[in-house]
Amino acid sequence: MGHGWSPNDRESLNSGVEHDPDSYDVRVVEGNDSIDSYFSRTYKPTKDVIERHADFFHGLDDILSVHVLGHSLSPVDIEYFERIARHIDINNTSWIVSYHSEHSKKKIFDTITNLGVPASLCRLEKITYFEI
Repeated sequence: MGHGWSPNDRESLNSGVEHDPDSYDVRVVEGNDSIDSYFSRTYKPTKDVIERHADFFHGLDDILSVHVLGHSLSPVDIEYFERIARHIDINNTSWIVSYHSEHSKKKIFDTITNLGVPASLCRLEKITYFEI
């Protein structure tokens, strides 16, 4: 949690709440404050995280196979996968990607191929395939 948006771009859950003790429930306001604080503490600036780990990404040029297990490949995380795809030999690196349900399979396949991975190098396996 915390990727993809800045706390400064997110309105407080208490925005617009009148601070008149007769018009709000203190428990709700304090709960909203706790949630707001949690999201601020867990915020991860994706671009900064990627730049701090630039050496890792630059060291991927010899990778022959990428395994993605248990990941939904949601848009919020796509910058990480784009960076991986940029630093590997995309036309010679196989991808083995897990999926949880038939419903998610096409979306995951489309996401990987949209990174530039040739369809012939993308293999999808149900997550249970990897269980020991």
